[in-house]
Amino acid sequence: TTSTFIGDDNKVYSSTEQVWNEEMKTHFDAITQNTKRTIDLTFSTNVHNTPLTVEICFVMDRTDSMGSSIEACKTYIKAIDDGIQKDMKEKFDKNSVLGMAFVAYRDFNDSNRFDTIDIHQAPNIHPVEAKIASQQATGGADLCEDVQGGLDKALKFSWKKDGSSRAAQILVWVGDCPRRTSFCHNGGSGWDSYLSGLPDVPLMIDLINEIKNRGIFLLLSDFTDYVKTMIENIEKIYIADKKQNQVKPVKLNQNDTSSLLKEITEQVNTIIASEFM
Repeated sequence: TTSTFIGDDNKVYSSTEQVWNEEMKTHFDAITQNTKRTIDLTFSTNVHNTPLTVEICFVMDRTDSMGSSIEACKTYIKAIDDGIQKDMKEKFDKNSVLGMAFVAYRDFNDSNRFDTIDIHQAPNIHPVEAKIASQQATGGADLCEDVQGGLDKALKFSWKKDGSSRAAQILVWVGDCPRRTSFCHNGGSGWDSYLSGLPDVPLMIDLINEIKNRGIFLLLSDFTDYVKTMIENIEKIYIADKKQNQVKPVKLNQNDTSSLLKEITEQVNTIIASEFM
């Protein structure tokens, strides 16, 4: 004779295999999924108890017009470093691993076009501080400067982030003049001697997409009208990819260089909170 089984809602089953396939397997899958979530949560909690890694790279124009901003960086870079580590411990109850790097750029035809130092981790960031302290504002021909070259150098540094790490990576651009090509300004050849781009660096749109796709947060100094078009076009790239939270214009006051410390520290804290909380 054929045995029958009565299941939930008086449903009739013709075999134990049918009971397993249509009833018990559903419950078993639910149990294993709940267990998996518990395991994932446990490992996630353990990860969140590990030190926070924050990597910051300053990319700075060091042509003639940037003298006051370079002096501000020299003054405040150590305060930014100390403040970030202190805030991470106090606000987020975490120890921190802070890495810093620096790129100084001039114009395409200037001597000493770049001056760079790769990422150093605290407490060994004195070489980065010393590099910044050594900068002098000089050079620059037309209005536009070699921002592309500066960003390209920064992207080639030894960023630590990979799929398994917890790191907030931040690129801070400090400059008062735009990058080259019409993507960055509407001043034509009167502003830009290389309107079609520089021969030895990627186009700005490609660099911005790489920064975005690698998940590096981008802070853009905004204290002259010259950079308005550039910032707007950069923001459009992020908005189109629904990643507008990864880019932020930072209003700076050339007459009050302490705004560099205040605004950058505030934005870095916001990024850290969004990444780690």
